[in-house]
Amino acid sequence: MALNILSILAMSADPERLFSGAKITISDRRNRLSIATIQALECLKSWLKVIEIQEEEIEDEDDDIDTEEGDGDTDQGGRG
Repeated sequence: MALNILSILAMSADPERLFSGAKITISDRRNRLSIATIQALECLKSWLKVIEIQEEEIEDEDDDIDTEEGDGDTDQGGRG
């Protein structure tokens, strides 16, 4: 029985980050926000983070493509 209780994992990082973000959103000056407003704000913050990550990945892919194209040009120039 003790093994069953002690083997329960602690909360994962994602819910902890969510609660930390909500704590920042609900400050002393914003303590009258409705539940729906808080949910909407937290969803928007999460979506903006996802969009930011996707944009960074696209930029990294573009940089990789530019690097590969530049490498190809130098190889051809050395042959001639």
